[in-house]
Amino acid sequence: MAPVLDKPAISDGSIDLDDAAWQVVMFNDNHNDYCYVVRTVMRIFSYGETLAEKVTREAHEKGKCIASVEDRELAFQHKDALLASGIQAQVEQL
Repeated sequence: MAPVLDKPAISDGSIDLDDAAWQVVMFNDNHNDYCYVVRTVMRIFSYGETLAEKVTREAHEKGKCIASVEDRELAFQHKDALLASGIQAQVEQL
């Protein structure tokens, strides 16, 4: 005999947006000093210097980078902190 399920086995396709993964995209610019961006990334994301430099270098060389992938609330907090620091960023749902 098959087990009785409390929830339907087939999803209705709806997604709880708060549970989905979100990415913080950081953009290169021509007005912030490279070292300032590294220090800011370290402060906002609690990254070590090596990771912060890697993220900053990718944004500098490619024009943008994925600074982090996290839950919605944290992604928007980090994006807002970057913007408040003068660094262009946006959040995208994955």
